[in-house]
Amino acid sequence: MSIPLFKPTIKRKDMDSVLTCLVSDQIGPSALADDLIQLISEDLGTNGGWALREFPRALSLLIDGMGLAPGDRVILSPLSPLVYARTFAEKGIVPLYADVDEASGTMDPQKIVPLMAYDPRAIFAVHPLGFIQPLEELEQYGIPLVEDISQSLGARSGESKVGSRGKFVLLGMEFHHIITSGGGTLLLARSAEDKAALDEKGSELAGESFLADMNGSLGLVQWAQLDGFLEKRRQLAELYERSSSRGRHVTLRAGEEDHPAWYGYPLYLRDSMKEIRQYALKKGIETAMAFGGSCIDFMEDRTLCPVASRLAMGTLLFPLYPMMGQKNGELISRVLTTLP
Repeated sequence: MSIPLFKPTIKRKDMDSVLTCLVSDQIGPSALADDLIQLISEDLGTNGGWALREFPRALSLLIDGMGLAPGDRVILSPLSPLVYARTFAEKGIVPLYADVDEASGTMDPQKIVPLMAYDPRAIFAVHPLGFIQPLEELEQYGIPLVEDISQSLGARSGESKVGSRGKFVLLGMEFHHIITSGGGTLLLARSAEDKAALDEKGSELAGESFLADMNGSLGLVQWAQLDGFLEKRRQLAELYERSSSRGRHVTLRAGEEDHPAWYGYPLYLRDSMKEIRQYALKKGIETAMAFGGSCIDFMEDRTLCPVASRLAMGTLLFPLYPMMGQKNGELISRVLTTLP
């Protein structure tokens, strides 16, 4: 039996509130999902928003709420999840890809400068693998900033939390994200004006588009435990770092002022990924390409973003989640020490 790459952080006792919801009259897109929106909005300083069942639907609503039209250009990292490229293509939005910093996998601010000549309408700061995009540099361009904190909820840059600076915020809550509601995505707006724009478009969606209360209930339980989840992730990351530092491969690293959320443990490999994945699997550890299924797979010319291309091809993700347990964490730590 192997250690899975992702495992939902859900305990048996966590399901009590979900079961309570199932036998109540509240099932549907109503009170508990609204409570989840309110709590996270208060924490991030937003004016509320919408809880959608699916990430593509939330992203589509965001595009409409921002008033983006076919032919409009937006900036984002090529290491963003592939759902961005697909949804942008469906809506006629043109992505401008900014290459990344090799140490962290976040966008390189210097690579954004020439893209401004194309008059982009927004910057999508998709924080990858728990690491933080360079928000101060991104804000200086004076165009709307969208933060996707699905893989980075709880990360901080100095005293600023991810999700506290974007004009809009996306928080995916699938089983593999930092917290889960059993599926779904929150879309939040910073200002009352932007919230009103989302409301106008959101009111046109059918009822099945929205997060049900049983999912909202699980999201509330997860939100209450976030600090504990993040501490366990940090402890495992420190254990892994001590081990991997003795080997030949390099972990991605956050900036000096940043405190990542440690979505997983990414290693940039010096050797064949296939060989190392096979070695890990023989030891009972599932791994995956850290940036598998990202927008770079949608690019016609990957040479335009050479650093992102190298990271996409050579970065391996090891399991790191709160429910792993000490025994499994120590096993992964030993394997990291002995990787070929």
